[in-house]
Formats: sequence, structure tokens, C-alpha cells
Amino acid sequence: MSQISYFLKALLIFFSLFLVEINGEVKPCTYNIDCPLSMCPSPEIPKCVNSICECKQFIIDSAAFQAYLHD
Repeated sequence: MSQISYFLKALLIFFSLFLVEINGEVKPCTYNIDCPLSMCPSPEIPKCVNSICECKQFIIDSAAFQAYLHD
């Protein structure tokens, strides 16, 4: 009987982790400018990678900034 209890607890933990992952918002994009700046912590910026916004490290460079705006 205790094995069933442990099994049910394991299922509950598994599905709760799965639901947390599903609720993570995926922001679709076409260009880098489509990604909101508020989605990333300070040293990173949002970039459009494979039509999904992802946080990437930003190196301050005027050419990189222009590429960011027009990529």
C-alpha cells in the first residue's frame, strides 16, 4: 500500500514540474526588435533565434548595436 502512495507522490511531483515548464512564456518573433527588453536580466538582451526570443549576452559595440536593430 505504501508503494502506491510513493508512486502517486512521484506522479504529482512530475506533473507539477511539467506544468511549470508549460507555463513558461515563449515569445514568437521575426526580428530582434520584436522581443521585449524586460524579458532579460541587465547584462543580457533579447534576440530572435529561430523565431523565438532568447536572452543573449550583449557586447557593447556600435556595429553590434546596429546589427541588433536590423537583424
